[in-house]
Amino acid sequence: MEQSNPNILRWTIGLAIGGVILLVIGGMDWYSGSGADREPQTLTAAELFKNGPGENRHVILTEFRIGDEPTFTSPPEPMSHYGKEDAFIPLVTKERAEKLLRESAAARSKAVNPSRVANAGPSGVDYITPTQFRCLLHIASIPGRRGLSRFQTYETMQGMIAKGADVIRPDQLAILKRVYPAVAIEKCYVLEYGERPATPARIWFFLVAGLALLGLAVLVFRRAS
Repeated sequence: MEQSNPNILRWTIGLAIGGVILLVIGGMDWYSGSGADREPQTLTAAELFKNGPGENRHVILTEFRIGDEPTFTSPPEPMSHYGKEDAFIPLVTKERAEKLLRESAAARSKAVNPSRVANAGPSGVDYITPTQFRCLLHIASIPGRRGLSRFQTYETMQGMIAKGADVIRPDQLAILKRVYPAVAIEKCYVLEYGERPATPARIWFFLVAGLALLGLAVLVFRRAS
């Protein structure tokens, strides 16, 4: 029995660590999905800024425009090892975007060329560069600027709404504050593109499996002692 104790101890520690990891995953899924339904609600950007997401943070956002200057930050490990980055892009209402385009057109007509009214990108969409905004679009783990142009053409986006203080990491927050010093990033809404709440079955699976592994670790330890 004395010789088997080290192996039993390793098994006990491994089971306990596995149980804790599963409990953490289940807890994070539960926390991130709180205040959200599996079925998204359709919400305009103006409604979001006026009333917030209400009781359902899972949304299909409409009537918005995003800026043309993304801010890239490193994603959590291990995605950074595969050349992936997180992108944060200012998001404004259509009305705000139209105002920015008119201001851009007026400035260009005076300074450069009266016939050129805006800066049109390869997708044919006029680009905007808002410096004041109340929402950031967060696209997780993408290969840099490649693939970002398609987001300029989207008329709707599905995802989860959160406050910047709840979902933006401190290192990301520091970068965004340097880029947008006049914006209270912590108070901005963040549209987590493509995110959706976990199913109850997934949450319960991780919680029950985590508790089972912890219980098994205790049982193995007691039998060994």
